[in-house]
Amino acid sequence: MKEVKKRHYYIKKGLSIFGIVLFVASVVSYRLQKKYSIPRGLETLYYQNPWFSGEPAFKDLEERINLNKAAIEKLSPTRKNYSIEWEGYLFIEEAGVYEFTTASDDGSVVFIDNILVVDNGGFHALREVSGGIFLLPGFHTIWVRYCQGEGADTLLFKSFKQGQKQSSISREQLFPSIPPLRALRIEQGVETYTRAVYYAWGIGVLSFAAIWLLIKQRRAGGKKVHPSNLSQQGT
Repeated sequence: MKEVKKRHYYIKKGLSIFGIVLFVASVVSYRLQKKYSIPRGLETLYYQNPWFSGEPAFKDLEERINLNKAAIEKLSPTRKNYSIEWEGYLFIEEAGVYEFTTASDDGSVVFIDNILVVDNGGFHALREVSGGIFLLPGFHTIWVRYCQGEGADTLLFKSFKQGQKQSSISREQLFPSIPPLRALRIEQGVETYTRAVYYAWGIGVLSFAAIWLLIKQRRAGGKKVHPSNLSQQGT
């Protein structure tokens, strides 16, 4: 019995130490992410006219190419006669032909590496236009423009690599500027470390649950029967 209690004690102690180590590792992961995470998104310029003329009313860093309701209503409460530009860099992992699509009311255009890929410009009702371009792995400039005159305002932006299912560009691929290679490698290392911490938490929780159930079963199976109970059962 003493051997069992001793074994249970060391198991509990080991789990406690493992939990403390994981907690410290999680805190370190959080701080590393805050320190070394690279800004994502595109510089977004808002104009109080539909021609992109003059200085922008304000700028922002946005992670997606879509109509930000709060920003637009700040720019134009009526949601009319305004324009928006998204500028920055698109990171491509695999070479291939990439197709870009905008469905907009009114006009929209997409430039990749200063090449007009989608020409959906002008003032018109909702219209969808697509275009493709071959891209090598690495960073490519991306410039998207949208203008709104009268009527409803709509912009849907999509992209996909030919041969794959259509999907929007993820925030991880958009950058306001090209980050240094060293910064990218550090960020990737932090992401790998963070994933390892998450996996360790999962293993720890499963191990704790399995050991707890095992101890509970052994305790239930090892209960002694009192002699008085035996005599009562015999009668």
